[in-house]
Amino acid sequence: MNNIILCESCGCSGRAVNAAPVDDSRYPLFYHLGHDVSTGHMHYRCARCGALLLVDPMQMITNQFVRGIVSGFDSAFNIAQREKHHFCKQTYKSMHT
Repeated sequence: MNNIILCESCGCSGRAVNAAPVDDSRYPLFYHLGHDVSTGHMHYRCARCGALLLVDPMQMITNQFVRGIVSGFDSAFNIAQREKHHFCKQTYKSMHT
């Protein structure tokens, strides 16, 4: 079964890929990055926004369409990166104006 993951972050739908991809132009590819041993969630990367998505493996077995929940760690990391980039940009502007 080819599972389709819906990214909670950007709404993109993509095909779950666990191994070498087969070209399917209908959906972008969401690559499997591993799993969390404590929760059992499988990790996939959104093809559009790059969010780290947590997917329930039981949903992957029983449904063709599954929801990818954005990882809290990934959200915190992305916010910190954006704030750091904004700070660097503001500092550069103030030094060079």
